[in-house]
Amino acid sequence: MNQSLKDLQDILFNRVRLLSKQLDDVTDPAQAQAILDEMREFNHRVTMVGGLLFREQSAELEAKVEAVSKAKRRVDEAIKNIQELNDSLQVITDFLALVDEAIDLAKLL
Repeated sequence: MNQSLKDLQDILFNRVRLLSKQLDDVTDPAQAQAILDEMREFNHRVTMVGGLLFREQSAELEAKVEAVSKAKRRVDEAIKNIQELNDSLQVITDFLALVDEAIDLAKLL
């Protein structure tokens, strides 16, 4: 099993859990739908990474996953402050773009 991809999958799954917890405090249906949409995006990537878990390991992939790991702190803060939805969604979108780069790289291995 590719440990970098396993780590990436764990990072993504834990963000889904954080978003799910935020739903407990949301009363606005539009905001709840936005959170559910982001959860769907994260879950999609969890599934994609799961399909790549047995790809080769590479230094480049390790570096990309490390960048994702470092970026997760900003996403966690955005999720905690989900009431500032537009800013939070942009941080999450940027994070998922970085995840997509790691997934695309793994597909080439």
